[in-house]
Amino acid sequence: MIRKIICYDEYFEIIRLFSKTRIYYDDLKEYYFEYLKIRFSSHKNLHLSYKNKFFSSIINTELLNPEDLEKFIELLNAKGINKQVSIIDDKIFYNVFSIIDKIFKI
Repeated sequence: MIRKIICYDEYFEIIRLFSKTRIYYDDLKEYYFEYLKIRFSSHKNLHLSYKNKFFSSIINTELLNPEDLEKFIELLNAKGINKQVSIIDDKIFYNVFSIIDKIFKI
């Protein structure tokens, strides 16, 4: 569970309940959003892809304030970390899942 994200000039820290992760802006390549449908709820995760690693850091966006998330995304864009280009827009993808959810909820 994320308690807060603290941004500095060269890096930011993700502070969780029992751990702290320091991520440098220079190590990041891009970011993208992923929508997960688990049982009766959907989750929006922010993935931060690294330049030299095969894994990514994952942030559950529902644990953050929406205004703070927008500021964090603006900061990433200002640092040259751009959103990954995808064929399907995030909003369209999310709306498809919400429509399917409404259809099958009786």
